[in-house]
Parts: sequence; C-alpha cells; structure tokens
Amino acid sequence: MNLTKNPDAEKDHSGAAYVRSTRLIRAIYLSRVAAFAYCAIIVGFTAYERGRGGLFLWLGLVLSFFVYPHVIFWRAMRAAEPGSAEAQHIVFDIALLGFWAGQIGFALWPSFGLLSGALMNAATNFGAAMLMPALALFFLTAGVVNTIFAVPFQLETGFSVMVLSIIGCLGYTSLIGVIMHAQTARVVRARED
Repeated sequence: MNLTKNPDAEKDHSGAAYVRSTRLIRAIYLSRVAAFAYCAIIVGFTAYERGRGGLFLWLGLVLSFFVYPHVIFWRAMRAAEPGSAEAQHIVFDIALLGFWAGQIGFALWPSFGLLSGALMNAATNFGAAMLMPALALFFLTAGVVNTIFAVPFQLETGFSVMVLSIIGCLGYTSLIGVIMHAQTARVVRARED
C-alpha cells in the first residue's frame, strides 16, 4: 500500500500504473468508509456519555465520518495524480482523527483506537519515516482542538465505549491485515506469471 509518487504512473489514465493506483485508492476507500463509520459510533457514544453534544458536534461528526470519506474518494479518482491526492488524504485523516481525540477529551480507549489507526495508515502507506510526523500531527491537532474548545481532559470511559473501542481496534487491524495479504498474494502471483 505504498503511495510514493511515480511520475510515469499518472500521466496516462489508461496505463497499468494508473490502474494500480486507482485499485489501491478503492481499497483504501472501502476500509476508510467502514472504519470512519465505526469511529463515528465510538466518538458519538463517548460524547453522549460525557453529556457533550450540540449541533456543532453532531454535524461535525456526520461531516467528518460519513461525508468526508466519499468526498476525498471522489477527489482522488478525478485527480491528475490519484496516488498523490490519496497521500494528502491520509495526512488529512491523521489530523481529523486527532481533532476528534481532542473533542472527546482524550478518552483513553477511543483515543487509542484513533491514534493506532492513524499510525497504522501512516506506516503502511509511507513507511517508518512517517510515524513520528504522524504522531506529532495527531497530538498537535488534538491538543489545539482540546484547548480551543476547552474540553476537559478525561481519560476514563464507560464499559460500552471500552468494549466498542477494543472491538474496533481488533477489527481494523484485521481488516488492514486482510487487505495487505490480498495485495501481497497479487504481487506474488504477478511475479510467478
């Protein structure tokens, strides 16, 4: 799942490199839609559990987790360089997940899930060199949002949020593992042919 720029890959939209790039974008899109919908449930439960809400929070939750994945998929598929556009989206994802960690006061289990997903995506798509910048971006965004909105720092969560977060973390790591396995198998088959 490497999105490093290949100058020849995206000049010709009928070429094999372009097809590989858009295939990868479709795989990321499907996992993003599923993961973001699940994140919305966990973040929503956490906000509800804490008595947080209001139109801004719920509208932001819907836009962030249900609309955003479709908008950026549309953007990537129509971009002159789809792989580069998707690389930008992964950076946006990291900041967005940090935003929501800050909005829920760094609730331990949901924030752990948001952070681990962000770091997994950074490492999977950019390699180890992106781990520290991703970590910094996540916490910078979370800290700024937490400060601006004066959200109380509150690590503890209820049992239901904890269980949903654990299921989400296990489910997401499994999903990424299945996607990586399928891609590796495709590469092995291509080399054998």
